[in-house]
Amino acid sequence: MRTWSEKPFIQFGEAVLEGVSQVFFQKNWITGLIFLVGIFLGSVLAGIYAVLAVITATITALLLGISYDAIKQGLYSFAA
Repeated sequence: MRTWSEKPFIQFGEAVLEGVSQVFFQKNWITGLIFLVGIFLGSVLAGIYAVLAVITATITALLLGISYDAIKQGLYSFAA
């Protein structure tokens, strides 16, 4: 089982983007980035809300002690 010890900011960013991609039933941080860009192109305000929601959900999962693997899969932020 992996932990957050190696490059935590990069891993957190990947987890956030994978949470965005899970909304569309994908599991890939690049896909999440593409979807997030699309949301921003449609509405900057919706993009800001999406980023805030997924970051808040990911931080909440961290504070609750959810395992790294589950958070990395985007399971706790895709419903945000």
